[in-house]
Amino acid sequence: MMVNAERVAQRIDLVGSSSGSIVSVATWCALHAHDFDTIMGCIGDKLKADSTADTTRASLLYVLHEVLLTCAARGVSQGAQRTILTAISRTLPNYVDSVLQKSQVEAHASFIAALGKVLVWWDSLNMFPRAWIHNLRKKQQQAEAQVQASSGVSLGSASMLASLQRVFHLMSRYEDAKQQWKMSRLVTKDTDEDGSRGVATTGGHARRALIALREAVGNYSVDGTALSQWCDQQWRELEGQDTGDAKAEDANSRVMKTEVKPESNLMHEEDVLGSFY
Repeated sequence: MMVNAERVAQRIDLVGSSSGSIVSVATWCALHAHDFDTIMGCIGDKLKADSTADTTRASLLYVLHEVLLTCAARGVSQGAQRTILTAISRTLPNYVDSVLQKSQVEAHASFIAALGKVLVWWDSLNMFPRAWIHNLRKKQQQAEAQVQASSGVSLGSASMLASLQRVFHLMSRYEDAKQQWKMSRLVTKDTDEDGSRGVATTGGHARRALIALREAVGNYSVDGTALSQWCDQQWRELEGQDTGDAKAEDANSRVMKTEVKPESNLMHEEDVLGSFY
């Protein structure tokens, strides 16, 4: 049964800054995924409205993120997922432009920060084309630089701050993944098959997150000697070469690899990064 736009708009109006309202509306949207074109239209109207608060615009991005996590967890059918991804990829860039083209871009700081945050996660979920993510990230970084420049930060410093914020988001993601890996190891000391599979899965997440972090340190021209050394130390720990127990080995074997071999028992659809909440 199709839902009308008025009902969708009423539901979208319930979005607030609390995690409960965001998750609740996202769940409703996922349940009505067959009407996601209508849902995105109402979200777009809300984003573009002058009366919408900056924090509400940010929350609407988090609603979309929660819906995408439901897709990644196979919480909707393949047909519904296709409808959701098509609707978001087709309309969101224009909605972002509408918000960023409003006067006083510094008044949209929460929305700009939220956009940067979700793009880091969406890139890792690998649901959208890289070019689509790159174009949105470029718009976000330009807007972020304007906000920082309006606060008296030079454009050069603003660019460096954007790079460091990207690294910060990736480091936070890695720490979350590493904690899941550690918990899996503690829970599965009796190495049964399911336990080993859980450790392999969480270990794969941690390795991919660490690789993304290491690449960002180089790609964003961050002076990352200390960060690179930290990444190498973390890699040794993930490989079971804790500094206290490490034996004398060839130095190259203790430096982080640039790619991870696919684990046979790690399914692609299990690579779900998790909710913000």
